[in-house]
Amino acid sequence: MHPILCAIWMIPLGAALMALLAWPFSRRSARPPAADVQNPLRILYLDPRSFAALGSCAKLERLRRLTPDCIGELLSRSPFDDKFPRPSKDRYSTWPIQANLWCAGDLHGLRQYQKKLTLDLGPDDASSAISLPLPAAERRFRSLLLCALALTLLAFLFWLIARLTGACQEGGPAALPARPVVPPCPVIKKITYNLQTDTLFDFNTHESVTDEHFKKSKDHLANYLSAFDGIQIKSINAHTDPIGATDANKDLATRRAGFLRDMLQQVMATPSHEGQFADVTLPELTESSGPAPGDKRIWDACYEKFYLLARKKDGLVPLDDLSLNKRQGRPACSAGLISDSDEYAACARITVPKAGTKIRPGYPTRAERFRELTSCLAPMRYAYFEFTFTGLHKK
Repeated sequence: MHPILCAIWMIPLGAALMALLAWPFSRRSARPPAADVQNPLRILYLDPRSFAALGSCAKLERLRRLTPDCIGELLSRSPFDDKFPRPSKDRYSTWPIQANLWCAGDLHGLRQYQKKLTLDLGPDDASSAISLPLPAAERRFRSLLLCALALTLLAFLFWLIARLTGACQEGGPAALPARPVVPPCPVIKKITYNLQTDTLFDFNTHESVTDEHFKKSKDHLANYLSAFDGIQIKSINAHTDPIGATDANKDLATRRAGFLRDMLQQVMATPSHEGQFADVTLPELTESSGPAPGDKRIWDACYEKFYLLARKKDGLVPLDDLSLNKRQGRPACSAGLISDSDEYAACARITVPKAGTKIRPGYPTRAERFRELTSCLAPMRYAYFEFTFTGLHKK
């Protein structure tokens, strides 16, 4: 019994050491520095008026997918005053990057990025900021420290009992060799970049509206990637709304993903990004799925508001039934079905009258409702790529 009593204190001590050694690996979810403890974690420069203007898009999962142009459009629809002035584009264009770092769990990187923003763009008005709760990762980190402390105290108690009882006198078990401290491996973080295709492409095309549209999107992408080091592109894809044939939407999404791939290659070839990419080889494209899984609720809401209610009101609906040979088993658009499944109604855009032909009564109303419907479906149409990085770029 004495040898067991002499060595049992090493068990909780070893567990406490393992908990402490796990600290570097959870550094990205560590608590903020002591000077920031009293300031809740927040998105920098996002005040209550801007938060209200974004509406449901202020949620982190949606904010991370917005482009500065989309944010500027949402902010332009709401009034601002002297107390809460409209934020500049330099400031609100940082919101998606901050939201991405937040959702990736990289709180340490978020703090460093916000310090850089404070130096470049000026401090935030903390008195008018939107406070957000600390994520669960920080609470788990505090629990880890408390557990390590409790195990250390338990080990000390067992060691004290062994010393008082003489269990560790000469002839007892030999001391265990010291555990080597293993340095932490480089932490690799993963982020998704989203490009709203409505700001770049015409409806139902995969080519940019003008050269200026392409240049603006390319410059935004280059500026976004300039904040990271050790970049490696993992996947490139795109999604569309469900209007039209399934195969046509898949083909359109694949072509738009290819367009984004070509844009990435041009950005990677610029001298200003030399050394930032760990791998300059881009992944091959895979067949896109058309609408993204999980976006069915967006379609249901827009379809009900602009199609079903319009049909009930005056019958001037913004969509036609897709031809039978293109439906591929999907229910007709005019069936008016909304289900919990991922099946979309087979709808087609209304036919545009040819030049010189007589416009049918009600066509202007239908055309305006189609414009409103496609605007409602804009969050379903985007191209994106996933990439990993090893740290923030030091300019």
